[in-house]
Amino acid sequence: MPDLIFRAEQVVNSLNPTNIVLTSHRFFFRKLAFFLFILIAGSTFRVAAQPFILSSVQTDIVNLSYGSISVADINGDGQMDVLFTGNSKSSMPFRPSAAVAINLSSGGAQESWVRFDISELATKTYLGDAFWSDVDLDGDLDFLLTGTTATEPPYTSVTELYINNGTGFVVSDPGLPGVHASIIRWADFDNDGDEDLFLAGETSGGISVAGLYRNDGTGGFSEIMGPSMLARFGDAAFGDYDNDSDLDLIVTGTRIDGSFSTVLYDNNGRGEFTDSGQQLRGFAFAALEFADYDNDGDLDLFLSGAELAVADIMHGKTVLYKNNGGSFVEAPDVFDGVFYGDLTLGDYDLDGDLDLFVMGLTSLNGSHAGRMYRNDNGQFIESTGLVGASTANAEWIDFDGDNDLDILVAGLNLAGIPYTRLIRNISRLVNRPPVAPTGLSTTVDTDDVTFAWLAAEDEESAAVSLTYNVYIGTAPGLSDIFSSRANTSTGKRYTGGPGNTGQNLSWTIYDIPLGVYYWSVQAIDNSFVGSEFAAEGQFSVLTSGKVITDTESDGTLPSDILLKPAYPNPLRTSTIIEYDIPGSTSIEISIYDLLGKRVTTLVKTFVQGGTHRVVWDGTSSTGAPVGAGVYFVRMFAGDASMSQKLVLLK
Repeated sequence: MPDLIFRAEQVVNSLNPTNIVLTSHRFFFRKLAFFLFILIAGSTFRVAAQPFILSSVQTDIVNLSYGSISVADINGDGQMDVLFTGNSKSSMPFRPSAAVAINLSSGGAQESWVRFDISELATKTYLGDAFWSDVDLDGDLDFLLTGTTATEPPYTSVTELYINNGTGFVVSDPGLPGVHASIIRWADFDNDGDEDLFLAGETSGGISVAGLYRNDGTGGFSEIMGPSMLARFGDAAFGDYDNDSDLDLIVTGTRIDGSFSTVLYDNNGRGEFTDSGQQLRGFAFAALEFADYDNDGDLDLFLSGAELAVADIMHGKTVLYKNNGGSFVEAPDVFDGVFYGDLTLGDYDLDGDLDLFVMGLTSLNGSHAGRMYRNDNGQFIESTGLVGASTANAEWIDFDGDNDLDILVAGLNLAGIPYTRLIRNISRLVNRPPVAPTGLSTTVDTDDVTFAWLAAEDEESAAVSLTYNVYIGTAPGLSDIFSSRANTSTGKRYTGGPGNTGQNLSWTIYDIPLGVYYWSVQAIDNSFVGSEFAAEGQFSVLTSGKVITDTESDGTLPSDILLKPAYPNPLRTSTIIEYDIPGSTSIEISIYDLLGKRVTTLVKTFVQGGTHRVVWDGTSSTGAPVGAGVYFVRMFAGDASMSQKLVLLK
């Protein structure tokens, strides 16, 4: 989420040559807000004519602002745990905090205090982000942490990867820039099964950075796209808005020149992104989310943030863009305009529609808003007023295991005091999980596999509104090729939100190594409850890319690992890369450019001993021809690595 509130001055001053200093009467508003907060914090919010109650519940999690909350069941006990970062003081010098909180709750709806076993991290941060991901596809949830460790400016920025080894977390250096005022978003944007990364923020030196990073499957990352995506004080999201079975990206925020922008990037396949050219409002201190609010089968866009205004310098705005066949059209205003907060969608009233929760500042005079909007068949109705917060983070999650959505919020309240609350949804309605999908099928094209299934059904939600969650593994029930973040035996999910393939009824994973594999799919409703997984399917990949394997005619295996000279070299159209492997081992062969960026991976599999050959035809991972120049082929075989230079002529 966005930077500190006083940094709004930096944004405004960067736009105003007279270097305006903000002079809002914050003291008055905070005193008034504190009085109001004492009256209503911890109260129960009753919604007229609805069979549920929203009740504010305290937790052992410290009161936080300028931070991040990310919820997941990391120990598989069915209770949602919390990863949190942030500041726990109302004035400088701040008090950074970061911890993993294990949920000790019994899950009962009558609990007035949810207990956690809190394990503090050695690196404590605020003004950052933190998110779960199964980075190494071992079935355990890992996480990435960003932010500043400094208690006041100047900021010291960090980015750390925590790998879950089954008994605890081990800190790993992911080779990523240290950032604060940061955005972390995980997604398999190149469709190879592991989750890749969008990361943005500011370095310790105040330099803005943003980039897409491919995951090599072991916790290593390589940047594929950078400076054109720069946006500070903003947000980002992945989603398949054009229904072409790959994940597109939207980024909003403030550019280096001070202008506000929102850019939608089309994924053209295998993680190659281009600007879609769609004209969308630009915001600072922004939040956004893709969601199919009208259940028409495509993703709409919700966007909030700050716009410039004459009287109060900045005011908040919340916008809905309806997806009209892949083009976004702005709908009429119906929401509280907020910035420096958050927005999130989920079906909290169990009618099958996605409802909206927004919170944040409405203007720089200190006014806050916290509002639930109930979606009634595509029309949003103001439903419930909640305590507003700025520098806020909010996440829908089913904390008590009753199949309806509660919400965890953290931020600065109206009095300028950090707070964290769980707002429990106590409903008399029953939300039954969807029915598992049927009709599973696979289409194998060399090492690219397309998975398909028939639409599932659900009693509370329209079939078109369901999303789907796929796992693929090397043994029954495993998710070591494509992670579902769910218990494959029961369907119980470890994280919330939509499924990993969205609303699509088919999905393709590229470059699967040779072998026999197992897979299944579950349906997810708009309260993010998962069905059981369908009966498990099986498929085989018998060939991998353009690999040819030869064994010496006399049956003798090579004595050493060897990458032989490619021929022809220089090449104009293609070259043959030959290599010896003395015994069974894992192998990866990739092409890199002069800057060290990976162009394509030719082989990534487990091979038997012998002499092997692979062909490179002068194209990138997307199949597009690359330009003339110097390239390098690099082979990793077990613990050995070798490389050689290739010259491509045109």
